[in-house]
Amino acid sequence: MLSFRRIGILGGTFDPPHLAHLEIAQSVLASGLVDQVLMVPCFRHAFSKKPVPFEHRLAMCRRLTEHVDFVAVSDIEREMAHPGRSLELVEALSQKYVGASFRLVVGADIFLQREKWYRFDLIEEKAPPIYFGRRGVLEKKEWLAAPMDVSSETIRQRLRKGMSVADMVSQSVLEYIVEHQLYGA
Repeated sequence: MLSFRRIGILGGTFDPPHLAHLEIAQSVLASGLVDQVLMVPCFRHAFSKKPVPFEHRLAMCRRLTEHVDFVAVSDIEREMAHPGRSLELVEALSQKYVGASFRLVVGADIFLQREKWYRFDLIEEKAPPIYFGRRGVLEKKEWLAAPMDVSSETIRQRLRKGMSVADMVSQSVLEYIVEHQLYGA
């Protein structure tokens, strides 16, 4: 249950969630712009990516954040008419957490792709974005610093090759991946 009134929405595919996602949540909280971060795995990706099933990604997000009191994980997209659409997510969260204010937490890549998003102008109005720089993409001084250079794609590739990802994911997420034989692990 969220008890804070300034909530950062960290949405994503989280296929799998990794330590940079946790670093982003910590940085947003440390910035003083929010009181808590809500991690929201997408139920269906808006741009047709084919991630592992939602239940696995949700479980891994919960494992990543199980010992972190300032991050909550939400499965709200499961019930939405248009899962993966950020505007609808912001509106659904506003109805669920009446009186809370929201900030959308996104990387520089989203800043460059915002015209592809459904009604990004309304998202900016209802949940003003908190941008993170992204090494090799774009960094601005008014944005939060880029997190460690880790991507879910790199993790999936390394797992398929039988390489270690211990420095990229939490031990409990890695155990889940191995237990459920995800990504060729």
